[in-house]
Amino acid sequence: MCQLGVEVPMQTAKEGPIPIALAQRISSDCANLAAQTVFSAATPVTALGLACEDFRNTFTLALNGAIGGSKVSRDCRKETTPVSPGGKTP
Repeated sequence: MCQLGVEVPMQTAKEGPIPIALAQRISSDCANLAAQTVFSAATPVTALGLACEDFRNTFTLALNGAIGGSKVSRDCRKETTPVSPGGKTP
């Protein structure tokens, strides 16, 4: 599985305050775009680790383009509460 830590600022100089629901939607849209871009080009012999790294990099470009200062990392920060897809805490 490809683990991610996603950080989105709640306010920027350009966009001003960003509501959590909007940040989540934008993040989701960018993740979907990155997944379509990366995984549509994958083949059965594509190494999952390389595909995951490509996904993170593509997701980072899309998300940071949508909301400046956003980051996609390999792990969540220790002080955050991880949330799995579907909103469940692991």
